[in-house]
Amino acid sequence: MMLDHPTADEIYDYLHSNYPSISKATVYRILSRMADEGEILRLHIPGGPDKFDTTVSEHHHIKCTSCGKLCDIDFPELHSICSKIENTCGFSVTGCSLFFDGVCPECVKKESNY
Repeated sequence: MMLDHPTADEIYDYLHSNYPSISKATVYRILSRMADEGEILRLHIPGGPDKFDTTVSEHHHIKCTSCGKLCDIDFPELHSICSKIENTCGFSVTGCSLFFDGVCPECVKKESNY
């Protein structure tokens, strides 16, 4: 089973089913260390728990407003925004995270069946 943008609790549940002796604290500690060291991304989700992403290259996300599914999006056009901000505001951009909202194809299909 592959977890896509899982929460810490989802990772714990997955690992605990195979390794019953693992503690939730251990999972949280390892995820925090990996995020701090840049091995994974910690995604702060407004109104929900943080999610984790193994794709650490610069990219952005779209979240389904119906089911909460999160998908990667990567458009080179978005990368130029940081340099425009630096040129306009004088800030040195150290990171950027864009979240788009939408409805995923599965939810659109479900909604159209009603």
